[in-house]
Amino acid sequence: MLDAPRADLAGERAYLLFIGEAADVGVWGARPPRPGWPADLPQASLTWPADHAWCIASDVDPSWFTVGGSPGLVEAVLAHPDLCAEPATYGSPPPA
Repeated sequence: MLDAPRADLAGERAYLLFIGEAADVGVWGARPPRPGWPADLPQASLTWPADHAWCIASDVDPSWFTVGGSPGLVEAVLAHPDLCAEPATYGSPPPA
């Protein structure tokens, strides 16, 4: 998996790039590092479908992530009873 194409952000960070089905997030290109070890990947930092209708972005902090999309998508996420969600705007500080 470490041989995957990368996007380098001016030396600040380099991201591995994978293309695949949304159902396969976390296993794209993963191979066990050693026999008997799981072949999974950490949560994707950015998931963006081909139609660019929405995106999910996260960083190294696993306790929260950002979902971006249409007003209807945002309303649905905010209203979902199983999610702890709050609205944000561009430039908002991350949750405490």
